[in-house]
Amino acid sequence: MITPGSPTRGARRIVTGEEYHEDYCTADHYASFDQVDHSC
Repeated sequence: MITPGSPTRGARRIVTGEEYHEDYCTADHYASFDQVDHSC
């Protein structure tokens, strides 16, 4: 899951939804998603 400083974009992505705070991150180029916890 190395992306910072990588010569390519890497596999990590942030995906936003239509609802407020409906954001997801994926570390494996869309194979799985985790919802972003905005409370921290």
